Amino acid sequence: MPARRCSRPSRFVSAAEVEPLLTAFAAALLGGWADKTQATAAMLAERYRSRALLPALVLAVAANSIASAVGGSLLRLEISVHAATLLLAVALAFAGAAGLIGERARQPTHRGGAFLTALVSLFAAGWGDKTQYLVAALAAYYANVPLIAAGAFVGTLAVTLPAAVGGKAFTGAAPLKPLRIVFGLVFLIAAGIVVVNALHLV
Repeated sequence: MPARRCSRPSRFVSAAEVEPLLTAFAAALLGGWADKTQATAAMLAERYRSRALLPALVLAVAANSIASAVGGSLLRLEISVHAATLLLAVALAFAGAAGLIGERARQPTHRGGAFLTALVSLFAAGWGDKTQYLVAALAAYYANVPLIAAGAFVGTLAVTLPAAVGGKAFTGAAPLKPLRIVFGLVFLIAAGIVVVNALHLV
């Protein structure tokens, strides 16, 4: 008799498993466009023209992404799923309004070298902006810190890295304001959809 082959069931990644990662990535990518972190990265690139900006950018973005995701997950322990859904709607609406209005970044303060100045300035620029609120709300909604933090990290890095490399050349060539307004409208529409689904209006 021929030997029987032992076949293992194939492990496919479902859409539900990658949804938090992709959603956080999209939120950070769209929310980070023309925001304070991107503008700060461009100003730092013009001031220093140093390779030390890139590791500082990576560390600052990682710290903000992890802090936002952890904060949202802790909030989830205190609220219900329904409340987390409404919180996500509020964060999306805030991101939309901020996108339409625009955010002005402060000129980085010299703190003793390109790396330290960039690290502190980029961390401060990302603290309390619309992307951080979005990431925290998504972490509260999905209750998945690793995927939300990873998606936010990659999305934010993708939108800030060109500014850190190109400086004024990037900000002068990229259509910052039109896309910021378009993405703001996208967030407002998404907020409306979340509210309608949460309140079962349709």
